Parts: sequence; structure tokens; C-alpha cells
Amino acid sequence: MSERRETPILTVLPAKRFHSCVLTTYSFDFNYFNHDALAGLSRAGVRNICVYVDDSMMQQYLGNLSGYASGTAKRYSLSGIVRQGAFHPKMSMFFGRDGHGFIIIGSGNLTSAGHGSNQELWGAFHIDGPNDPKAPLFKQAWQYIKKIGNESPGMSLRKLEWIETHTPWLQEIPEAAPLAGLEIGNGVQAYFLTNTGNGILHDLMTIVQDDIVECTVISPFFDMKAAVLSELENIFSKAQINVIIQPDTCIGEFAGKRFDRVKFYDWNTIVNEKRKRYLHAKLLHIRTFSAEYCLFGSANLTAPALGTSTISPSNEEVCILLKKIDGNWLEEIGLGNKGDTIAAETISNHVKDIDTINEFDNHTIIRLKAIDRISTHLHVYLEQNDEFPNAFLLLFDGWVEQQGSIELTQCEFKSDAGYYDVVSDSITEELLYGQLFDRNNLAISNKQIIHDMVALSRTNPDPNTQHLEEVLDRIEF
Repeated sequence: MSERRETPILTVLPAKRFHSCVLTTYSFDFNYFNHDALAGLSRAGVRNICVYVDDSMMQQYLGNLSGYASGTAKRYSLSGIVRQGAFHPKMSMFFGRDGHGFIIIGSGNLTSAGHGSNQELWGAFHIDGPNDPKAPLFKQAWQYIKKIGNESPGMSLRKLEWIETHTPWLQEIPEAAPLAGLEIGNGVQAYFLTNTGNGILHDLMTIVQDDIVECTVISPFFDMKAAVLSELENIFSKAQINVIIQPDTCIGEFAGKRFDRVKFYDWNTIVNEKRKRYLHAKLLHIRTFSAEYCLFGSANLTAPALGTSTISPSNEEVCILLKKIDGNWLEEIGLGNKGDTIAAETISNHVKDIDTINEFDNHTIIRLKAIDRISTHLHVYLEQNDEFPNAFLLLFDGWVEQQGSIELTQCEFKSDAGYYDVVSDSITEELLYGQLFDRNNLAISNKQIIHDMVALSRTNPDPNTQHLEEVLDRIEF
């Protein structure tokens, strides 16, 4: 059996080839990103950085922070994305001028655990020009990102537009039909799968037409009723199903469930580590008589993530499906020998915050889409353009200290640009986020990061901007 090779994921990024990146995540670690990830991206030459995070998770972070979040909105844009369930994709895209692109899709969040201490699974693809066989896969991911980016106006959207402006070779990549297998080399076909259509599991079964002999699953989260696992047993009617879990961390109820062709295996005995780490990887491996398929990415084995024949998926997820005729991917990643089976009755359900469904507070009636700052002005974008006579914009710094309160409807609404122009002496560089409250001091909106337009303009990947920055730095020195 092959040995598993473990690599810190951002270290695989080729240095000095990329000017911009887009990162998506469910959870976000300000401390890790501001002190570790940013340093690595800077060393790699990446200037223009856009981050999209699950909005309900961002609401938890903002208001429970300390000073380590200061400076956030000056070096990168951070935008919360709202979904019926969770905004859950974990994808990193990197863009260069000379035809270089890089995409990483996997299971880890933008946290110290997701990029370090956890057991995660990733796939990385380097694109060398628009004629690279992997380029259509990159373009599908970019088109997906642009749809997400259009939900966050202002400076965040402008930073995304810079990417397209300074990556002209993106326009030269040929379009690929949905659910079309892309030949990416070495006899491997790739499919870019999301839940924006019928659901990942539905698309998977549309692609895999042969009789399935064996299926192997890795997931830290399962439905309480094991809905997707039961679904797999039904649709893979002749297949042996192997489930690799970490029994002491797994979330799911298996005791009392009847499975005819499901066997459970203990991850801890397979890897046999001295220092046990949390298993957060997600994998669905399928073997047929003629080929093998490997699905990996952000989706757990849950109905909100994958969907079933009777349940539509509610999470936003991104996965890659690979197909090849020869070889054994499980052997290559060190899972050829699974050891002894374990009984379903012995698997405890370790309940904790499951990363599936998060709802707004009932009092949240106004959606703040973006807040940009320039000098003593704020550009406040709302999902609704109606007037709210009782709305006050409260401003907070990184220490969660209130720095100002402004009545929103006393401010001018710029209908052509779609934002309220807020002017106040309390608008300072120390501000981190804003939130709307009514006259009874009840929150009536989500919290929203305040982006510093002047500071972020310096991250424009335009070579002229970069040259000017170097000149200014030398003058200042």
C-alpha cells in the first residue's frame, strides 16, 4: 500500500506567478489568515485577494472578536454569502498574467485547523495557458465564482473585476458543456460539480452509468437518519459500501439502522497516528467493472450537502469528480487496506455545531450587502432600497467597541450607484464593521465588514499601480 503524503496546502502554490486569488470557505479564522495565510500569499506575489465566507458564520465572528481582526478590510475583501443552508465550498483560485492559473478544491476551511492540524483531502490543478486541457475546468470554476461575486457590490465586486481585466487569457479558454467530462491528461476525465442545478448526487448518478461494484466513503458528518447512506445502498443496489469514519468524532446516528451491504471501518486504526487528529476529509470513491470515479471537495454525506431522490440540497457546495480506467486511487492515497470492520452499534453520535443549516435572527429584516469607506464617507449598500425611518447605523472597531451611531435615512441615497452616502466625523480607520439598529436598540440587520477603499485600491494588480507602490515605499523609507 502506498504511503499517504501530507503537504500544507498553500505550499504547493508556484511562487511569483499569480497576481490575484479568490478564496471560498464556510468558517474563517481571522488570526490564522491575517498572520499566516496572508504572509504566504504575499511571498507568492499575490496582491489582489477576495474572500467569500458563509454569512451566518461571519455574523458569529463579528461581535466576538478582539484586535486581531484589525486591518482586515485594508488588505483583502471579505464578503458574507447567504444561502438557504450553508455556504460551504472550500476553493482557492489563483490568477496570473502569463497564462498561469491554479485551483485548489478540497475539504478544509480557511482556519489553522483546516490548513494545518486536521486530516483534510485536496485536489490541486495547475493551468499553463488557455490551451491547457485543464483550462476549461478552471473557467467553469471562474464562472461559478463570478455569480457569487455579483452578490457583493462595491469594492468587493471591483476587486473581482480587476481579476478579469488583468487575466485576459481567461476569455480565450473554450467553453465546456455542463456535466461534460474534460480530458485533463493521463487518461483522467474531470467534472466540476455544484448544487446550483439538480444537486451533486443527482449529477453524479447521471455521469456514472455502469453497474457499481464497490463504493468507499469518508465523511465526518452524516444525517441523523443516515439518509444519504441509505440512498447509496438503494441506488448502488449491487455494490459493497465501505464507510471510513473516526468513531470518536463522527456526527451521525447509525445504531438501530439496518444496512445490508454497508461495512464501517475505523480511520484511527488505518492511519495509526501517535497524535490523533480530527478527520475532516470528504471522499466518495466508486469502482465499476470498467472504471473508477473519485468525488472530493466540500460535501459531507448529508442530504443538505448532496441531496437525495426526495430531498433537494440546501447547501452551496463544490466538488470535483475524477474518472479513469486504469489504476487505484485508494491505493495511491494510502487506503488500500482498511483493516477490520467495526459494528454500527459501537459508533457514538458526537453532537456539536453541524456545518449545514444556519438561519438569520428573527429580528434581521434588512440585509446589508456591503459597506465601503473612503475618508469620512461610507457607501452603504442594502438589499432593499426602501427607506427605513427607524434605522441607525452603528459602527464598531475590532475590539467590538461602538464608535458611532448615524441615522441612515438622514443620509443621501445615490440611486445611480445603489448606496447610501453616509458622512460623519466618527468614520475613522479603526472601524471594522457596521450594523443597523432601530430606535429601541434592537438589531434589524446583519453585521457587515467595512472595506477601506483607499487601502484596497493599492491591491490592484495593474503593473502601473504596483510600480507606483514600490516608488512610494522607497520614498517613505
